[in-house]
Amino acid sequence: MPSFRPPTPRLIGAALVLVVTLIALRLLYPEPAPSQDPDDRLGIDLVAPRGEVAAVPSIDVVFDAQMVPLGEKEEGLDPPPLRLTPEIEGSFTWIGTRALSFVPARPVPEGTRIACVVPAETRSLSGARLGADHRFEIIVGRPRLLRAVPDDWGLIAPDATLHVAFTLPPAEDAVRFVSLAGPGGAI
Repeated sequence: MPSFRPPTPRLIGAALVLVVTLIALRLLYPEPAPSQDPDDRLGIDLVAPRGEVAAVPSIDVVFDAQMVPLGEKEEGLDPPPLRLTPEIEGSFTWIGTRALSFVPARPVPEGTRIACVVPAETRSLSGARLGADHRFEIIVGRPRLLRAVPDDWGLIAPDATLHVAFTLPPAEDAVRFVSLAGPGGAI
């Protein structure tokens, strides 16, 4: 049968240091009280990436206020305050108390247009509200010209056949944007 041994002074000292440290951390970093001020607005300091990019290793949003308690990881704000269209498989993680990072499970295909929205009802720990949807867009690798035949566009006969190859198939309505021009203007 196991016997009970009273805690040693060293163990009592370590426990006391831990309790004092936890109390000091709570005093230094208290959770903010919910805001009662209707004009108290949450802001966004940074979103990245945005616009046209070659790849999307992550999508990051940095708020101007504490969003989750210190030490919170995947558990904070469910659902996360970032909506992606189309939906992309991946994971959300809080970095510190103000930054949310989404990491796709696999590379996002070229030609994907991602609409990102941080909803207006998003609230910080203090209760401050965003107030209006914050929208941004990411375009992953637009189509690029791979090859053109003939490759010398100097003098081409009016009845010549042109062949072009792109990194992605053209959209159905893309043909209306194709135009040819020569020294004398449109052909």
